[in-house]
Order: sequence, then structure tokens, then C-alpha cells
Amino acid sequence: MGNKQSHWLDSKKHFGGQKPGLALVKWLNDPPTSPKFVEDLLSHAQLVSQGLAEYPSLHQLNVARKKKKLAPEFWDSYQKVNEMLATFTYAPQIDLHDFYDGERVSLTLVTEQPIALYSVQVRWVLQLIEQRAILKIRRCEECESWFFAQFAHRKFRKTSCQIKHFAGSEKFKEKRRIRAKNPPEFAQLAETLRSQLRSAGIKARGFPSCINYGIEVDGDFITLLSVSATNMWFPLPQRAVRALGDERFVACKQKINNVVAFYRPEDVSEPTKTNTLGPRFGALDGKVEAFVEAVTEIAETVRGAVTEAS
Repeated sequence: MGNKQSHWLDSKKHFGGQKPGLALVKWLNDPPTSPKFVEDLLSHAQLVSQGLAEYPSLHQLNVARKKKKLAPEFWDSYQKVNEMLATFTYAPQIDLHDFYDGERVSLTLVTEQPIALYSVQVRWVLQLIEQRAILKIRRCEECESWFFAQFAHRKFRKTSCQIKHFAGSEKFKEKRRIRAKNPPEFAQLAETLRSQLRSAGIKARGFPSCINYGIEVDGDFITLLSVSATNMWFPLPQRAVRALGDERFVACKQKINNVVAFYRPEDVSEPTKTNTLGPRFGALDGKVEAFVEAVTEIAETVRGAVTEAS
């Protein structure tokens, strides 16, 4: 399924909204006066645009409105953005600079209010709305500078910001440690495992010494698999063990041991034995898909058991 907001973000030619977008970004990153009014207007306009992007037609919007699917924040921003724009009075004019930039008729602000200081910036915001490019104005997740996102997936102003952002994450550090402490073939197995677990919907939590993979139930994270730089463990927490009961817990141990030996053979059928072995990544050779399938099935069993016990 495609991104519902793609028709607001992606353009067919020359990155729609690029001219007013780049001008607004330049001003926001070095404003000569307080940018609060413009930032507030931009924020409200983007929230309204995000809401409208969910519904391609007025009919769909009205249906959603009757079913009360639109969040209160949408209506608050809808009202606020129109209140802010109502303070402006514009008059059409022919401006020589704008004329040669392709705008045959431009608008100039006619007011003596202090808000007139932002007439040009407000005009850029309006142009971005008209050109369906308002959601392309974003803050970099690393340096927090404003930038114009030419593509929908962009989250960083520069490649260097992206590298710095991920280099500081525990997941990135763990990936680097795995590559440093394992033969290339083992490191590749670990990377394939991470990718397939993510595709299977298994959640991840990064820690200084490991990454835990598991599920969320009622807001709580339940670890199923713990991965360090060289080894793996299958440390089902006591909450999950109690919820599963003896029979289902033993079945889970048997299922995972059929692929990779995480429990000693004499402990597999013993429900009181919860200690897990720590096999290295080489144990996954030719078994990654089967292993991820087993983890996914165990995850659903644990989820059901914990939900029942809640």
C-alpha cells in the first residue's frame, strides 16, 4: 500500500514548491526577527494538510467527519490557520521582479499592523499550500535546521547529518561491533537476521551491550531474543514463562531448539529450566528463515498467553 501522503510530498517535475520552499527554509534558519508567527502558521498548515492527505475527495472527508475520525487537533489547527490568515489583507499588483520569475500578478500586503513584517514569509507558506508542497518543509532530525525535502523519505538536511544520527544509535554501534568481532560470513548472518526480524514485525530495543528483540503487550516490552556482538540468547522473562504455563513453555523451547540449540537437551522438556545457552551467529547458517519463523510463532504464543493472563 502506498503512502497516503505521497501526493502531497512527491512531485512530477522540478520538485513542486521548490522556489518558495527554499526561500522559506533560508529565512527560518536565519530569521532577522522572531520566527514564532511563521513557525506557528507553518505548523498548523502542515497539520491540516496531513489530515486532508488522508482523504483524497471531499466526499471521503465528509464521511470521516461524520464518523468523527478527524482528530480534535485537526479542527483546532484548521480554525487557527484561518484566524491567522484573516489578519492579512492583500492587494493584487504587477511586480517587476515577480513578473520575470513567472508570476504575472502578485499580491502585496495592505495593512499597518506589526504582522506586516511577515508578509513575504506568509506568501511563501500560501504558495507551498497551493503547490501541495507544504509538507516538504521539515526540521532535520539531527541538527534541527529547516530544510526542503525533495523526496518523501527525507528526514535529514545533509548526508552527514544522517550518518551522525545513526552512528550515535545503539543499533548502529551494535552492528559495528558485530562486524568487528566476527568473521564476515557470521556478520552477514547477523545482519540478515536483524533484517528479517524487522520485516516480521519483531520490535527491537537497543542497549549498550546488546539489542533485545521482542513484542509489546499492553505497553510492556517482552524480550524473546537478545543479541550481543558475538552471541545470541533466548531469555524469556518470568512474566512470559508464568503466563505460558508448563506445557506451552516447553513447547516454545522445543520449537526454538528444533532450529538452533538454545537449551541443553536435558533441559528442553523441563519447565523449571529457564537458563539459555548463547550460541554464536554461525549456528544460523542456512537456518535464518526457519529461525525467524520460529521466533514469530513463539511471539504470537507469548502474546496470547500474556494477554490472557492480564
